[in-house]
Amino acid sequence: MAVHGSSFVALTALARTVQQGPFYIFAAFIFTYGTTMLHSSRDLLLAAVMCATALSAVTIPLAGHLSDRFGCKRMYLIGIAGIGIFTFVYFALLNTTIPAVIFAAIILSFIPHDIAYGPQAALIAECFPARLRYSGSSLGFHLASIIAGGPASLIATALLAWTGSGYSVALYVLLSCVISIARPGNNSWTAVNHRWARRPTLRQRWAEVGQSRFRLRSRRSLISGVRSSPTDPSPRPGDPVRCR
Repeated sequence: MAVHGSSFVALTALARTVQQGPFYIFAAFIFTYGTTMLHSSRDLLLAAVMCATALSAVTIPLAGHLSDRFGCKRMYLIGIAGIGIFTFVYFALLNTTIPAVIFAAIILSFIPHDIAYGPQAALIAECFPARLRYSGSSLGFHLASIIAGGPASLIATALLAWTGSGYSVALYVLLSCVISIARPGNNSWTAVNHRWARRPTLRQRWAEVGQSRFRLRSRRSLISGVRSSPTDPSPRPGDPVRCR
């Protein structure tokens, strides 16, 4: 996994950027934004996040089921586009400062995230051949947590302190969507996978050599058996004469 593996791990991490960053904004940054900008109750925000998490127990498996019918890449792109569009609606609903609207906005924010998160594991696994699937998927998955998930709340807080508006955070989420939507839609994912699939490993080469030797022995034994068996049914001198 030296040449193509490292670049493909980076592509996997970039594809997961849109899922990691917005999740921590919807689940963690909302407490900072809600208490400082909206002056909302922390208990209300916590209850909304807990209800949204309970809803994810249904929407994530449902998104995975739909990806089996319509394709992982298609569902993932729908989720990414939903995140990029809904984030602006999300902050517009929060800025109303109405508790019921804030509660509904937090719950709805998890739905486009779950649409992208449901087929994500299958999408990442399909990008690696079998011999690199476990290590490649693991490295790309956790690398995205470092470069996208961890700094997301810090970047959102810095943008809010700099601009004083939640729409700057929405632009940051939109940038993450642009980065991720360019990766799964890139045909180089499939091309690299096919190049890896065509390259046999040392074990596969030895297996092919063993199968060739086995076929060669089978052919030799078949030829020797045919040569040793009598092919001429005419009687030979000294054979007993059979009456018909």
